[in-house]
Amino acid sequence: MWTERKKWLFEASHSYSNRRHMLEEIVKKDNLECIKTPSLYKEYEKQEIVFITQSDEEYPEAFREMYDPPLYFYAKGNLTLLRKKMIAIVGARQCNKGIDRVMQPIIKQLVIEDIGIVSGLATGIDTHAHRITLIEKGDTIAVLGSGMYRLYPQENALLYNYMLRKELVISEYAPPISARKWTFVERNRLVSALSQGVWVVEAAEKSGSLITVDYALDEGKSIFATPGSPLNKQAVGCNRLLQEGAILVLSADDILREIT
Repeated sequence: MWTERKKWLFEASHSYSNRRHMLEEIVKKDNLECIKTPSLYKEYEKQEIVFITQSDEEYPEAFREMYDPPLYFYAKGNLTLLRKKMIAIVGARQCNKGIDRVMQPIIKQLVIEDIGIVSGLATGIDTHAHRITLIEKGDTIAVLGSGMYRLYPQENALLYNYMLRKELVISEYAPPISARKWTFVERNRLVSALSQGVWVVEAAEKSGSLITVDYALDEGKSIFATPGSPLNKQAVGCNRLLQEGAILVLSADDILREIT
């Protein structure tokens, strides 16, 4: 149902340079009367891009339980996946060759146990996570750090288009909004929120994927990590997490014991 508030939020999602500016503006307003709903809505509707706000029944409970829930988000695909049990898989964009051989048997078993995979459609570990899940005929959600018309990275266009048809893609940003450094940080909190826990496959000491870990820890969720050689720079972050108490992942059972 398109209430006046929902129409205003739809308009605002295209009008503000970032989410914080919009929130500040909302606080200033005594009411949220509708500015003209843009014709873009009909364009999105034709492309089956859905605009979901906190007042909609499709809005997932996982977001309601967050400290900083999105006021709205855009989605295309199978919305029922928003209520499916998920594991977040994150890690290095410049991951080591052969890491998919580590991930494949674990993801395969998670799929068998009806666990979905949520990630950010970035290069590297994210790409492997989505791709392997699809190969194993599992369910996966991509949370973008850009609007749906401004896919980043473009090299994932084929994977992205397949997921739009078969799985679920969501974004907190209106379709024409381009990615910025801070949009990836904000995206990570949604990846964490939709998951039962976060598995870090590979990560350097200051990897951006560790931001997702911070969000998950704040939410009291389990952190999983795959160990690596001390000589591998892309394993330093994972090894550090294990030192700090993350659950060591050698097989899917290490994850399943914590979430089922």
